[in-house]
Amino acid sequence: LLETTLTVLSEFGAFPAVIAAELDRYLPFLATTKILMASIKGGVGREVAHEVIKEHAVKAALLMREGKANTLLDSLATDDRLPLDRKALDALISQPIEFTGDARQQIARVVDRIDAITSAHPAAAQYKPHSIRYTNGAGEILLVASDRISAFDWVLPTTIPNKGAILTQLSLFWFELLEDIVPNHIISDDVPTQVIDRAVIVKPLDMFEIECVARGYLTGSGLSEYKDNQAVCGNSLPSGLVDGSQLPGNIFTPATKAEIGDHDINIDFESAIKIVGADDAAQLRDLTLSLYETAADFARSRGIILADTKFEFGRDAKGVITLADEVLTPDSSRFWESSTWQPGSAQSSFDKQFVRDFLTNSGWDKKSPPPELPAEIVEKTAARYEEAYFRITGMKF
Repeated sequence: LLETTLTVLSEFGAFPAVIAAELDRYLPFLATTKILMASIKGGVGREVAHEVIKEHAVKAALLMREGKANTLLDSLATDDRLPLDRKALDALISQPIEFTGDARQQIARVVDRIDAITSAHPAAAQYKPHSIRYTNGAGEILLVASDRISAFDWVLPTTIPNKGAILTQLSLFWFELLEDIVPNHIISDDVPTQVIDRAVIVKPLDMFEIECVARGYLTGSGLSEYKDNQAVCGNSLPSGLVDGSQLPGNIFTPATKAEIGDHDINIDFESAIKIVGADDAAQLRDLTLSLYETAADFARSRGIILADTKFEFGRDAKGVITLADEVLTPDSSRFWESSTWQPGSAQSSFDKQFVRDFLTNSGWDKKSPPPELPAEIVEKTAARYEEAYFRITGMKF
């Protein structure tokens, strides 16, 4: 991983947070020397400890090649030949800078290299938990969607197989369908074979500092606001609406862009004007509602309700407002099964609800690092993403 990271960074700018998030998955491997020393200190012979750690590390690495989570710490914690439980192992990897052997120097070199390159490429300062952006000499961006998944403002340690590729291909489908309404940032999907299907080459944009959200149904943060003042982002609504109710008309509900780990904050249209200006705010509102209405009509023809969705826009080098990022995916939208839609109850959705439900019921406090997802939850979530792709595009992934 470290060698690959340095190779990539020698040609492109990247974000420290992106690399840090990926390194989190590999820290247990980098900490094996520290784990070895702790095992010896606990009374295990060096050769025995070395072989046990090596055995589990190889198994974990092979599983990760199949797209599964890093199981190294879990397997080490349950091996009676070592004196370390999971709590002790977590403590050992909590301070990477204290790692013994070469790992400390490797991490330090990577961090220094990242800082040096990103300082030289300030335009590369965008980051999303599920994507990695690399810029080349021509200013074009290679946008790579990872299989990472987030919930409750945390990027989870477990990946969802093929998620990045599905979201990329679904976005391309929608970009083509909607290109008569607004131009998009896609230059090409002719990308290196290592990232085929999950990456696109896009043009750099000067992004607007608001999230453009359209809602046709009441749920989520909109429902919470409605309960407080019978309005959503300044849009007054009739009384008597419940979770899942269809709104009398589609509404524009902008939000501010949050830092990683923070919530986006819903704002009204007047606040959006203060951020982007009156003319741009009006154009973004009209484009957002036009895109939503077109997409909602298409989704309805496929037996799916598009309850709400988020778009991001920027201006290209010629000053043209351009649609960017991912569009109309299960990560940026709420897709509901229309045949079972029933206001006032939980809707059958094509997204990561299995993940949210597991985390809610797991006892996780949402303040400390989240737990690994069980294989069953990963499989169900992956199947939901694949089903959404098939239902919308008519093609098997």
